[in-house]
Amino acid sequence: MTDAPFYGRTDAKGAWVAQNAPEGAYRIKLWHPLFKEPAAMLQRAMRLGSDGSDILVKLDQPLRPAALKAHPRSWDY
Repeated sequence: MTDAPFYGRTDAKGAWVAQNAPEGAYRIKLWHPLFKEPAAMLQRAMRLGSDGSDILVKLDQPLRPAALKAHPRSWDY
């Protein structure tokens, strides 16, 4: 749960759109359950202008592997 005015999940291609976000300064925060450090969150500052520019955020490090179905916490082994 969040009190952020703009939030959501990415689609299958990893894209997400903040609908009707006004111009201004924002802090983008990304979280994923497979981040290598459980408390890790990617944060970036950005400024949204009147041109409605897209921003691209890439992870600095790869995610830890997904768990094997037979071992939900297989990354601990």
